[in-house]
Amino acid sequence: MAMQKYSSSVQQKGQVTIPLAMREALNIKPGDEVYFRRSPEGILITTESLERLARFNETLDELSRIIAEREEEQGLDISLDDILDEIRERRAEILKDKCDTLSPLKRGSF
Repeated sequence: MAMQKYSSSVQQKGQVTIPLAMREALNIKPGDEVYFRRSPEGILITTESLERLARFNETLDELSRIIAEREEEQGLDISLDDILDEIRERRAEILKDKCDTLSPLKRGSF
């Protein structure tokens, strides 16, 4: 896909309008959250689904590093089952952290 460039001006309150063609291409609707990441090239703006994918990739990179360290320390080859167990444990930790930050539901709040 060819890199498309668009420009927008920063308003007095720091607001920037995402060009219509980009909003349509990425299915960004009013009220959707976007994320800003600083990168060597400048600012990267992502949507929730892309942000989740980035976090997933970061987690995979971390798991790869952990597996490589364990293989080196223990002189073992790590099996696919070991990798899947590690992923499940990490996912459980993430879900627990998320659940701990949620406020409890009140009876009759549905």
